[in-house]
Amino acid sequence: MGGLRINLVSWTAKILGAISQLLMIRYLIDLLGVDLYAVLAVINSFSIWLMMGDLGFGPALQNLYSQYRLNQVMRIQLYRAVNRIQSLLLLVGVPLTLALSPVVGSYLFRPFELMQINFSLAFVLSNVVWILTAVGAIHYKLFYSEGQGHLSNIFPALGSLVSLLLVAQLGSHQLSLPDTFYIVVAFVCIPQLGAVLCGAICFKFKNQPGVISADSLDNDNDNNKVEDPIRIRVVSVQAAQFFITSLLIQAVLNFDYIIMSQISKPIEIAQYKIVNSFYAFLYSLIYASLLIIWPFCSDALRKRRFAVVQLKLKRLIGVGGISILVFLGFLEVFKERIAILVSEGQVLLPSGLIVALAFLYIARLIGDAYAVALASINQTRVFLTYLPVQFLLGLSLSVWLGLRFSVLGIVWGVFLSFCLTHTWVNAWYLCRLKRMNAISI
Repeated sequence: MGGLRINLVSWTAKILGAISQLLMIRYLIDLLGVDLYAVLAVINSFSIWLMMGDLGFGPALQNLYSQYRLNQVMRIQLYRAVNRIQSLLLLVGVPLTLALSPVVGSYLFRPFELMQINFSLAFVLSNVVWILTAVGAIHYKLFYSEGQGHLSNIFPALGSLVSLLLVAQLGSHQLSLPDTFYIVVAFVCIPQLGAVLCGAICFKFKNQPGVISADSLDNDNDNNKVEDPIRIRVVSVQAAQFFITSLLIQAVLNFDYIIMSQISKPIEIAQYKIVNSFYAFLYSLIYASLLIIWPFCSDALRKRRFAVVQLKLKRLIGVGGISILVFLGFLEVFKERIAILVSEGQVLLPSGLIVALAFLYIARLIGDAYAVALASINQTRVFLTYLPVQFLLGLSLSVWLGLRFSVLGIVWGVFLSFCLTHTWVNAWYLCRLKRMNAISI
């Protein structure tokens, strides 16, 4: 499938998945009310943290698979290694999630204790499902290595569609509010686990190479083995770098709901969730394009074709930035109709929040574009240098401004932390590599 067709399929899947999630907002507010919807938003925000449960092996194995995808012996060995790694991750991740989730939940939901619902129980259920999903989603990364990145978007979109259908029919049943809340939590996350399992099965049957004798696998040159200790060590180091980087990135991007749960009103959290969902929908399309050029950046940068990569990144940033500004105008013009559509007018969309989130996503896009190029050649150490600084800046600025301006202050605090670090550092570092003409392969 050509690059343009893959992009179109990926965008279509992203659009369908995002539309499903946006339509679900209306059903969720009808079923739960604004206050409980705000609690659900806080619970679901941790899915992003739990999706790091692959401990960085997803992108590390993606890079290794891209490097050896034409070698049938290596592909089979790598596929077996993926299965072993997933088993080990589950043995560690699930017990750890079960142990930590109740502790975090008891702190997180203190402001909502009067609602007489065991939010910690729902929090544990959601987190366990998401850690299972994260480990299975390693196969989504491998699809990109096979030039089949559109499948990594199709399966999550199908999961979102199933969630929408399940939540939509829930209103026809007479259930207590606590039971409804628990079922909604399950309906939101479990279909994504099913989608990951389908993706893993699809990858196995679609990309498994032809039959190779056991002797070929066992007696192949030691330098051509995935299990080679040197290669295992290199992949583990790369995975650790990806994981630490992802952890810091999520700390930068997703402490917002944690702060909001302590200082913001439920209606403000709901406003943020709705407006951010629209921007996240658009940004998912833009970021899908960035991920699709991952193999291109990896190949071009290893050949020292910096100018070609930089030109492509600038074009994507330009198109993405203009798209976000146009979307800002759309939301501002139709914000009243959107509020009626998604919440029957219960949750209004503030203009200040619409503008602030637009600038935040533009600042994020500039840094993310160059981050994808650097990650494609395992140049992630620069992330570890500035992300701790960005996290501390974002946390302090968001708390300081949040106490004064609530949700709007939190968004501007995150925006400032991006402008001071992520937005320009990655571009500078790629230019530095170009001047040094140094890329370690």
